[in-house]
Amino acid sequence: FGAFAFWMALGFAATVVAYSTIGFSIVKLGSLAVYTLFLMLGAMLVPFAYGVAFLGEVPSVWCWIGLTLLIVSMFLPFVKKKRTDGEEQRKTSKLYILLCAVVFILNGATCTIAKAHQIGSAAAGTYDFLFLGFGFISLLSAAVYGGYRLFMKRAGSFEGAGRGSPSKENRPAEIPCRPAAARTPERTAPKQLWIGAGLIAAYAILSGGGSVLQFIPAKTLPASVLYPIVTGGVIVLSALSGALFFRERLTVPMLCCLGLTLTGTVLFLF
Repeated sequence: FGAFAFWMALGFAATVVAYSTIGFSIVKLGSLAVYTLFLMLGAMLVPFAYGVAFLGEVPSVWCWIGLTLLIVSMFLPFVKKKRTDGEEQRKTSKLYILLCAVVFILNGATCTIAKAHQIGSAAAGTYDFLFLGFGFISLLSAAVYGGYRLFMKRAGSFEGAGRGSPSKENRPAEIPCRPAAARTPERTAPKQLWIGAGLIAAYAILSGGGSVLQFIPAKTLPASVLYPIVTGGVIVLSALSGALFFRERLTVPMLCCLGLTLTGTVLFLF
């Protein structure tokens, strides 16, 4: 490991942890398909701009047409609909779009850092870099989690201190103790722990394996070719996964968006 690989791995880890943390909020607010769309379009368009501006890559006319289609596809999921939930829904929509834009930039920066490292003269080996990068991801994730727990603990104490002692007439009715049979048994905790550990392990294996398969061709393939190929498949398959596993309804704008994304991705190969 040299200084170049060290700082590139740290930057890679910081962007991954940032967009992953924000992603948890995004999928609570809206569709998995739209979140994945912005995530992967950032992974395509930002490295594309990097390759053209700094690596001397010259995309064909078809690539520019594909780029136009991809940009148009970003806005179709946000075609205005009839509002039924009032101002709160509008606020949520604006927050959702803002968070998607941030994720777009962060994931694009992640792929750009990966490409810059792989073609750098002082680059470490692919597996060495990924070992270092995912090590940083583990440390930064632990720090984010620790900060979150500390913040929640303090927020709870401040909330309790601010309420004061309620008067007798304002006190909520006492909740009678539930019988032992109605209480959640403690023996379910290990089951939840194993489920969580299994999901984390599956995420690590799939994410790590995908990173290896993406880093290896990054040494030779142009950024304007590699990332569009990866992106198109991920966007379409994620949308189908959201519909299949989370029962997310694929609206007409979303279907048009996926069609444009797939078409634009294919054009990048010409």
